[in-house]
Amino acid sequence: MIRSLSHPGWKASRTRRGRFRPASLPIRPCAAFLGLALICLLPAGGVASAQESPSRPSGAARRQIPDDLALAHGLFRQRKFDLAAEEYEKFLGTGPSRADADDARFGLASARLFQGRYKEARRAFRDFLDKAPDHPRARTAWYRLGELGYMLGDLDAARAALESFVADPAKHANLETAWTYLGDVRLGLGDLRAARDAYERSLALFPNGPLADRARYGIGRALSDLGETDAAVKAFAELAARKNDDWSDRAYFQMARVQAAAGRHAEAVKSLEDLARRAPRSSLKHEADLLRAEELIQLGRGPEADPLLRPLAAEAGEPLAPRAALVLATSLLGREEADAARRLLDAAVEKFPRSPLAPALIFRSGEALAKQGKVDEARRRFAKVADWTPPDEWSDDALSRAARLAVEARDHDEAIRLARSFSDRFADSPLTNEVMVTESRALIETGRASEAVKILEPLVGLDGDGSLPKDTPAAGGRLSPATAAAARFDLVRAYREAKHPEKASALLGKMAGAGATPLAAEAQFLVGQDLAEKGRHAEAIGPLMAYLQANPRGDVADAALAQLAAAQASTGKLDDAEKSLADLATRFPRSKGLAPTRLRIAEADADAGRDAHAADLFRLILSGKASEAGPNSPQEVDPAILGRARLGLARALWKLDRPAEAAPFFADYLKGSAKDAAAPAAALDLAAVLAASGRTQDAIEAYRSLADAYPQSPQRPRADLARARLLVSSGHPKEGAEVYAAILAAGPRPSGPDATGGASADLLAELGWALIEARQSQEADAAFERLLKEHPTSPRALEARFNLAESASEAGQPRRVLEILEPATAAKAGGTAPSGAADRFLPLILYRKARTQAELDDWAGASATAERLNREYPSHPRAREARFLGAEAALRLGRAEAAEAEFAALEAQPEAKGAADPDGLSRLIRERHVQSLLGVKRWKDALDRAEALKKELPATDPALADLDLARGRALLGLGRPDDARNAFQAVIAARKGSELAAQALLLRGETYFHQDRFREALAEYLKVDALYDAPRWEAAALLEAGKVYERLQQWADAAETYDRLCKDARFRDDPHASEAKARLEAARRRGASRP
Repeated sequence: MIRSLSHPGWKASRTRRGRFRPASLPIRPCAAFLGLALICLLPAGGVASAQESPSRPSGAARRQIPDDLALAHGLFRQRKFDLAAEEYEKFLGTGPSRADADDARFGLASARLFQGRYKEARRAFRDFLDKAPDHPRARTAWYRLGELGYMLGDLDAARAALESFVADPAKHANLETAWTYLGDVRLGLGDLRAARDAYERSLALFPNGPLADRARYGIGRALSDLGETDAAVKAFAELAARKNDDWSDRAYFQMARVQAAAGRHAEAVKSLEDLARRAPRSSLKHEADLLRAEELIQLGRGPEADPLLRPLAAEAGEPLAPRAALVLATSLLGREEADAARRLLDAAVEKFPRSPLAPALIFRSGEALAKQGKVDEARRRFAKVADWTPPDEWSDDALSRAARLAVEARDHDEAIRLARSFSDRFADSPLTNEVMVTESRALIETGRASEAVKILEPLVGLDGDGSLPKDTPAAGGRLSPATAAAARFDLVRAYREAKHPEKASALLGKMAGAGATPLAAEAQFLVGQDLAEKGRHAEAIGPLMAYLQANPRGDVADAALAQLAAAQASTGKLDDAEKSLADLATRFPRSKGLAPTRLRIAEADADAGRDAHAADLFRLILSGKASEAGPNSPQEVDPAILGRARLGLARALWKLDRPAEAAPFFADYLKGSAKDAAAPAAALDLAAVLAASGRTQDAIEAYRSLADAYPQSPQRPRADLARARLLVSSGHPKEGAEVYAAILAAGPRPSGPDATGGASADLLAELGWALIEARQSQEADAAFERLLKEHPTSPRALEARFNLAESASEAGQPRRVLEILEPATAAKAGGTAPSGAADRFLPLILYRKARTQAELDDWAGASATAERLNREYPSHPRAREARFLGAEAALRLGRAEAAEAEFAALEAQPEAKGAADPDGLSRLIRERHVQSLLGVKRWKDALDRAEALKKELPATDPALADLDLARGRALLGLGRPDDARNAFQAVIAARKGSELAAQALLLRGETYFHQDRFREALAEYLKVDALYDAPRWEAAALLEAGKVYERLQQWADAAETYDRLCKDARFRDDPHASEAKARLEAARRRGASRP
């Protein structure tokens, strides 16, 4: 029984936040591929392929190759390229004929190519083309020049050569490679549309060629560089779907890059996850992990990026490790994990001090130190980056930070010095104006406010008349909104310090707007509240913030904070919402709005996939505390809110893959909220988390309890089905089958996502498998028979046919096996392999069919079925056995050469990884290979292999007799009859009374016959008939005995022997009887003519 299925090169482009992107993966030429056909197809008379050979001139006559040139060719064929090159050069120095000189020049160029002396090879091919531009191999030489130009980085020359090559419309062995290489070259030269044309031409001419997927990849690259994002993504997706190991992972990676560059971060993450799942050992794994981490960070999912980045930062080499460390540290800094970020950065700098990213790493470490309050050390690190030689792209930012920290440290003179050196050192930096703001603050602090005013007025866009700031800053970079606002406040302060209070007041008035009164602030709260209640949350945020700014501890400040947090959560600004919530908890810990607001934000976090945040908030609600560090005097919380918090926490923990922690919260919710509308779904979730926690029996009981408590709920069918599956998977298939049967007996369920669909094919199939696990084969067959009857076209019908055929096979009903399997195999005969469930069962069905056909001696049918299995499922675990069946069929059908080739390939093929051969198959392949070698009369090879295999077997192995028989046949074929006879005698002794012994005795007769020892031969032949019940070999022995009588001129005995062979009913259909009948009449005539 064969039921094996289980049940059911980068470059960095930095923004100011330090984001990095990998460059495109190059399409590299393979040096080993250069001229590969040149060696493999080298003819006896020349260097080129057979159709180009200089030793094969057109016409009836062949040109005589001089010995010296033939020597050079021979050395080339022996891969002695150094010696071949020397001989070609010597030959060219002898003044040969033009034709021989052309052949030698081509050979010399080719030899240099295979020596790896590419520059010399290119010169030699150019010399060949200069002297023989019309030579038949001139086109090949143009191709070689294109290849060599590509390899040597001379893309212009490569393009010219390859375009010359493809300009000829005639076919050529290298045409596909040339078009593809031409696409690569044009891409490298930035001629994107021409590159795309070349790749498309290659693909159009050779849609199934070995470089077709490389061309598809090139098309994607060209489309990407042309900015055609959707087309590029589609091209890479189609290439990835082809599952070509050489290109699929590259396609996924490039697709993700294109999506990332277009700001489609979620799509990029999905593509990279597909790459990780489909090619876990890809050479692009580290690059892909890094890019996925960057995209996750872009999506605000920094914690998910950490497990991808940490191994890269710790274990990878350059450039990935420092780059991963920088990305991870930047993410940690954004999450206020400054200490972890600094330690990571320091380790990276120590490990990679000469990395191009060292300045960036040191810069970020300075940021981390500043966040930790270690200002002096941070200033030293920024100064180090600012003084980097040569200046790095981070140097200007570092000097700006150093100046700002000097202001914070009240080292104002140093701040002024650094700021004033900035424009000289970084004249083109976009940070110039921000540094000037820093300088102005230092000037104000040192009593030089008038100088600060002269700097700030132009920066904030004030005209001489004091009009409102314009959105047109001075040269030196646009100020960020926050910096611009701070600069205006700095200017207000500078005006006051410089004794210009009227200018300060005027600027403040313009900034604050008219009517800034307590009454107006209260109105802002009421407007915000009204907008929030109407669901216009985005509009409510502004008025609520305005109120809180004006009245941070007003009478309704806690309500305003609660409304603000809820509005921010409703508009997706969850980080802002949590900050407002934290402010509410800190300032108003006894507010009645705290728990409802916390619940609303927790549920919004959960909906947004921020499950860890949600879980923390749900726990706080359940604790009744204002904060984690709050007093142990929790306030009273509405039971309805507590129930929702328990359910929310349970689901958040489950989504965080912590089912064991989630289970008690589901149970607590059900205890207090069993009649809630959400209770059936919660009960289903409880059973699921119990199962995920390994508490299988508890889960089974929970599913049973759901069915009892909520029998009419839409969750009931799912609970029954889940219970059945758990019972089967936990070793209780009989009980599981009973539940499946009950589900089927209940009839059709309501439609919907929780319905089972009545007697569906899936249910019947799962019932059948459960019954098989319960060793109830007859009942299982009944379920599968019902499945076939009710759902004949379902994909699960294949499972039914497979199992029914296995049962018929076990019952010894081979023709019933074929009857069951025929519809399944006929539907797809000659077509493409189906997908989905069929991919799991059709290979096994084909294998069983081939085995059964072999069992019935339908070797032609077995051959066709095995060939189909190998064609449609070449990597299936049964494919190797199917190949064996195909080879055996060829041997049985008399196609010995085909059989030998296939057995040889099987013997040389290693076992597929994760798919070990069945016991004995490997040895059987070797034994049958010996038989096939006998079939093609390769006696010496057969003898050697048989003797080698015999040495490996123990003395008691029954296969020794078969090997001795094969040895005897090989020895007989080699003209060693005495040795052959000894081998056959060993078979007779080992297998007394068997058909194999009868065959060996027959062959012993053959050994005597070949020595003209006819009497001894006759005795052996007659022994076969007398001693064995083996009709096949008896018939052959009687025929051979008759032939011996003929050689002895005993015509009457010959006729009598032939007559017996013809009349014996056991030999009626034996081919030997037909021959005997023909010889009988001749023997009688010869006997009658004797006196």
